[in-house]
Amino acid sequence: MKVNRLAVAIFVVSMLLAAKSVMADEIWLKNGDRITGTVKSMEDKVLIFKTPYAGEMSINWDEITAVTTDSPIEMVLHDNTSYLGSMEPAPEGQIELQLVDETVERLAVDLGEVKAINPTPPERDLEVKARLNIGVKVETGNTDREKYDVDGRVSLRSEKNRFIFYGSTHWTKLTVTRQLKNLEALVNMTDSSPRSFTSMALLFLKPT
Repeated sequence: MKVNRLAVAIFVVSMLLAAKSVMADEIWLKNGDRITGTVKSMEDKVLIFKTPYAGEMSINWDEITAVTTDSPIEMVLHDNTSYLGSMEPAPEGQIELQLVDETVERLAVDLGEVKAINPTPPERDLEVKARLNIGVKVETGNTDREKYDVDGRVSLRSEKNRFIFYGSTHWTKLTVTRQLKNLEALVNMTDSSPRSFTSMALLFLKPT
């Protein structure tokens, strides 16, 4: 018996396309409609659902009676507990989550208990780092020298931006003593000559 290779190839491709169409997320609405596509996220009672024919759709969560997914999603309840798993067929008004870690075979919750699906990660709090160095050096003699060195750095970082402020200052004071002799007393005369140098800079970085 000869086998038509073209027929076999067409059959295999058809089966693959059929399997691909089956492997999709689905939602059921109160009006009886069933929509096939991909669950993207849900926050503030708005489900973002992507379909191949209409792109992303925003659907009121209260209008949904059932949801299934073919791949794991993150589900957050109103008590802020989070679970990772795929949504399996469940009675109307409920969700059954097949957990990835398999600690529980399935988790059943009401649709009203779900706070978010695949929520947006929270923005990073402002991170502040600071450093300050101070150095003092004193030399005495016919010429007294006082040297001060100060430098510092402050870094401010958020989710999107980073600011770095750094600067330094260097200050030197020289005191020269001259001795004048006369018949009655020894008089010291001082000449102070301060010198200073300061530098500052602000660096702005945007993380990639």
